[in-house]
Amino acid sequence: KRLDVLAKADPNDDRSAFYLAEALSDLGSNKEAEAIYQRLLKKTPADPDLLVGLGLNEIAQQKYDEAERNFRTLLALEKLPPNVAVMARTQLALIDLQRGKLDSALDQSKQVLTFDHKANLQAVNIALDVLRRQKKFEEASALLEPLRQQFPNDQYFLSRSIEFLVRGGEDR
Repeated sequence: KRLDVLAKADPNDDRSAFYLAEALSDLGSNKEAEAIYQRLLKKTPADPDLLVGLGLNEIAQQKYDEAERNFRTLLALEKLPPNVAVMARTQLALIDLQRGKLDSALDQSKQVLTFDHKANLQAVNIALDVLRRQKKFEEASALLEPLRQQFPNDQYFLSRSIEFLVRGGEDR
């Protein structure tokens, strides 16, 4: 109810409505948030923030077809910032993982393991989850090795490398 104050403050303020949808989504009120996103998208169907918010909301509701459609729409936009494109590709990989399309999830996540000299840990986790499920421990170790080299002080990559060496039965 406290969030209603935001919505009622100025019913024509689309930015406030967007922030209300974001807050509702974060609070798990996904259906209410979805209705706001949908209403706003009718006005501005190519708004990247709205497509991202709605897509993430739909993933939370396990509406994978709808989420995939929104992220593909997002990727088709002209002048899409590269970081948003990486996020959309990562979410498409997650959707494929959730659907059990492991090879597609792996292929998509491998494309976005790093961005702007930083690791995309969600994409790394998707790839490693696929390889773990497929019991391809050596391939997981091989995937991690260049990341360990690129990020030598990151204990995450060291620990995950050790994990997959152990899973594969190697004592290094």
